[in-house]
Amino acid sequence: DYFQCMLNQCENIKKLAGDDKYLIVDIAGPFTNACVMRGTAEYMMDLIRNKEAALTERIKAAGKLAVAFSGGVDSTYLVYKAHEVLGDNAIAVTIRSQVLINEDFEWTVEFCKKIGIKQVVIECDVFDSEQFENNPPDRCYYCKKMDFDAIKKAAAEYGITEVADGSNV
Repeated sequence: DYFQCMLNQCENIKKLAGDDKYLIVDIAGPFTNACVMRGTAEYMMDLIRNKEAALTERIKAAGKLAVAFSGGVDSTYLVYKAHEVLGDNAIAVTIRSQVLINEDFEWTVEFCKKIGIKQVVIECDVFDSEQFENNPPDRCYYCKKMDFDAIKKAAAEYGITEVADGSNV
């Protein structure tokens, strides 16, 4: 569990240095918006607990959730947490295309099986997109739009209107 790992790190620092020490910790992981946190170990532990509680509440409020699942750290944690909170009302949606290497795709399949979440796989040929082939400066926008249009469509087939990815929580 990502948040537990962060809490353990803060606890270890607190034991070694004492809580009165001022810490600077770069936690550019899930749901932190790549921030640098500054404060005592206890302050950071509270901050991490609050972030996880807020995430849990946002997931509960969705009721049903489709998570864009690439297999990266952020989306993996979000898939895990969504399944923990919503059970069968959460699905993982993976876009399988030329930009996702096969080993990473296979890992997403194994992870979903291991935790028991339904995975929906969407086959996508990125070279069908003229914008992808032209490789413009805003190419990431076009890929994300193509991915999320497909993810929203897949989610709708399961009666899900809420879609999340690791960067939007």
